[in-house]
Amino acid sequence: MFSRREFLLASAGGSAALLISSPAETAAPADYALDIAPCSLDLSPHATIKTTAYNGHVPGPLLRLQEGRPVTIAVTNNTKTPEVVHWHGLFSPPAVDGAMEERTPMIPPGAGARYTLTPEPSGL
Repeated sequence: MFSRREFLLASAGGSAALLISSPAETAAPADYALDIAPCSLDLSPHATIKTTAYNGHVPGPLLRLQEGRPVTIAVTNNTKTPEVVHWHGLFSPPAVDGAMEERTPMIPPGAGARYTLTPEPSGL
């Protein structure tokens, strides 16, 4: 009998796979680019906090993807700390889901990663 973790790892190669692309695939331009950077967020006229933004947005921008159509997303970490991207609303293998407890690789400061995604099913 499979544990939940073993099942998720075994099913990671399915049609909803999100994978870090190989060097040969990085030659093509990405469909989307995400820039992780520090920002100041005004909560009120007298309250400002320092946080991390994606393309200047907190939370990050909404990416609208078409079901079954592959997409490439380039992510650049412009912070001073390692960061990770979690793809809310998408089925993805644990290794790239953005869950550190599942051993998703962190993006080092000043570095980038490219992800290839085929979103399925629709409505997530």
